[in-house]
Amino acid sequence: MTTLKRIVAVFLAVMLVAAVCSVAVAAADKPTLKLTLGVDDFEFTVYKIASLNKTDGSYSYPAGVAADVQNVVKAKQATGKLFLDALNGVYNDGTGASKFGTAYTTKVKNGTPLEVTEEGIYYCVAKANTSTVQKIGNAVIVWPEYDETAESWDYKLDGNNVYEAPLDTKVASGSEFFDKYFAEDFGKTNKADYQLHGQNVGDVVNFVLEGNVVGSTDEKLTAFTFSDDMCPGLDYVAGSMHVYYDDIDGANCDSDFDGVNAVTTDATGSHFTVSAMAATLSSDAFYTKEKVYIKYQATVNNNAVVGEAGNPNTGSLKYSNNFVTDHVVGEATRYVWTFNVDATKYNGATNQPLEGATFAIASDNKFNNIIATGTSAANGKVEFKADGETNPYRFAPGTYYVKETDVPDGFALSTTVYTVTISDKVADYSNDKSVAHVNNNEAIKNYPVKLPETGGNGTMMFTIIGGVLVLLAGAMFVIIMKKRSSSK
Repeated sequence: MTTLKRIVAVFLAVMLVAAVCSVAVAAADKPTLKLTLGVDDFEFTVYKIASLNKTDGSYSYPAGVAADVQNVVKAKQATGKLFLDALNGVYNDGTGASKFGTAYTTKVKNGTPLEVTEEGIYYCVAKANTSTVQKIGNAVIVWPEYDETAESWDYKLDGNNVYEAPLDTKVASGSEFFDKYFAEDFGKTNKADYQLHGQNVGDVVNFVLEGNVVGSTDEKLTAFTFSDDMCPGLDYVAGSMHVYYDDIDGANCDSDFDGVNAVTTDATGSHFTVSAMAATLSSDAFYTKEKVYIKYQATVNNNAVVGEAGNPNTGSLKYSNNFVTDHVVGEATRYVWTFNVDATKYNGATNQPLEGATFAIASDNKFNNIIATGTSAANGKVEFKADGETNPYRFAPGTYYVKETDVPDGFALSTTVYTVTISDKVADYSNDKSVAHVNNNEAIKNYPVKLPETGGNGTMMFTIIGGVLVLLAGAMFVIIMKKRSSSK
């Protein structure tokens, strides 16, 4: 009896071990789906929109998955692009992720894998993490797929019992790029150089908006839009805008875009939006281009400000497609800087402000090109203005020369020529350097001409000189008369 009990006990132990091992083997044999959710600059949110019943091939749906999402699955559309397009259409109808239920996982990025062992259909929503990404889109994974020929489920496993599903993000070839700059700076790579513009009221500024064409004939855009906001210190030059493909000086392609030269102006400045027309975006020809340039002009007006804030102007580019709406490629702000030049006039004898002294400022030290003139006010300040202008002259960076051209009665004219340099360095565009001061902000002094004063030498010197001249004239008269008498 004891032996029998021992045999039964051993048998039960062996069976228990076998059962445990079989469970372990079964667990180890469970296929794994590995989703490598993204490369650098992508984030993915993954939704499980259906679970698979392999016995009858039917799908069931987690709570929260909307009926129209279920209908896409029930329609038994082919896996791949058609299926993806159908799900994307549901996702982008304005309600978005609310139709896909609870996210399986969110914000998985930088190549982090997600491993699952549950059969079903997964929908992956890709999101750009920065403005430098080149592709944006969504993907769908059906796992496993039914193999009609083999009449079995295909898990697509590798030798490690894992299927690493590829996630095709489906958007456009071509890297994203946008910039705004001055036409004179075309081709510069140092963006700091784009700030080096100082202008006078009335000067014309030439701007360029540049953007790369994204999209492809397979994944066409639904919108491709440039925008620009100019500050109140600039006026758009009517009719100056043109659009170009690839060659900035080539034939314009204005007819492919809406909004060309349609500029609105209000208290905040001038604004425009230029968009590729629907027919342009639906054509294959658009996607053979590499770049789009928009060139336009603006003039500096009397609202232009002097100082650290400058006169900012901001451009941007955004696009939409089947996966994203109004994706911003980039934004760039450039500044038009203006500067003032002033001088301070003083009476050198009293150190008091001197009114009525006139100065000229020129771009050459010979004063062949006089730019503006100014006359000292009661406080001694000289404000330079161009002929006929009421507003101060705005100067560009450069070197200028100043001299006095007239003085109040009783004062000596200064012959000094002053050199004024306005910096062309971005770091120097600050409030204390936005006004260039003649004579390094030290007073320019005039001294009174020394005139006769009561109680001093008075007219004595003039009396002596006059007396001597009278005596000399008298002596000459006597000599002449004597000579005439002798000749008789």
